[in-house]
Amino acid sequence: MNVLHELPVLLFGAITLALLAWPFYPTWREWRHPSDDQALEVKDPQHALQPDAGARDEGNGSTAPSAFALACERAQRQLLMHLPHAQPWGDQGWRVQGDCHLPDDSRLPGPLVVTGKLTGGARCLVEGDVKVHGDAHLAPGSLILGALFAHTVTLAEGAQVLGPVVARASVQLGPHTAIGSQGQPASLSAEQLLADDSARVHGPVWTNAQAALS
Repeated sequence: MNVLHELPVLLFGAITLALLAWPFYPTWREWRHPSDDQALEVKDPQHALQPDAGARDEGNGSTAPSAFALACERAQRQLLMHLPHAQPWGDQGWRVQGDCHLPDDSRLPGPLVVTGKLTGGARCLVEGDVKVHGDAHLAPGSLILGALFAHTVTLAEGAQVLGPVVARASVQLGPHTAIGSQGQPASLSAEQLLADDSARVHGPVWTNAQAALS
């Protein structure tokens, strides 16, 4: 064997193996001597578990729900996996032929299209935009994380729509209802608006007639 002829081949092989093994060196070093195997220190566990109060509304002193609070509310609602007369639509969405009723304490992921009228039960949650060919009525405590389009829109006490609201006819806002939030402004457009004094629209309002609820 000619050592002088084999030496370049051996050298080339050694360099190739070194280059292939080098990316795995940090993983091997971390496995042999972990540098981040200790639990994170929380100085005040009670404070760490408290949800952020959110931005305060200077008009009535109420607070907008924070992302942490909304996540807690979503986790407490029962996931709604199927709707009567519904077909899959879009990304995790539903299209309902005719009227649609969302049960109390239900959670619907994705957008929703309803060819009839929509009735949202108490504390129901829709994690997307909602388009209704007819009227939309949301019961107390219900929440839509996207936009709402309908012929008429009625929000009962404490209901909230985080996205824009567009109604071809009228919008009625009950006590302590909200459209948008201080951190996420949203517009309202309707022919007629009836609103309680405690209702809030965090954004521009376009309407031909406006009145306060008694």
